[in-house]
Amino acid sequence: MNKKDLDYFSAKLKAEKERLEKELSGLATKNPENPENWIPSYPDFNPQLADESEKADVVEEFEIKYSVETVLEEKLNEVKEALQRIAKGTYGVCEEDKEPISRERLEANPAAKYCQKHAQFK
Repeated sequence: MNKKDLDYFSAKLKAEKERLEKELSGLATKNPENPENWIPSYPDFNPQLADESEKADVVEEFEIKYSVETVLEEKLNEVKEALQRIAKGTYGVCEEDKEPISRERLEANPAAKYCQKHAQFK
């Protein structure tokens, strides 16, 4: 992959990283003990004053928030790994067979680490 392509995909990945971090910051906070990890924030309410249905709603809201946070954090980690592959010079190469990943696949998913053939098994 040439430098122009690497710069292009690096910019796409950095923009995606920024977008994911912004979205995560609305759902979670960074873990002070491990800044690479996010902790979903529990809704602020007073359980002593809440009725049972309100408590159930809060728990349900947290479960949804947790699910979304988990997916976003997973995607963020994939983007960070792709940026590391760019830095190491291994970006755009399938981790399974070491063959180039098609540009079409990288356009669809710049964080892809497998070619189309091997992605279906991962």
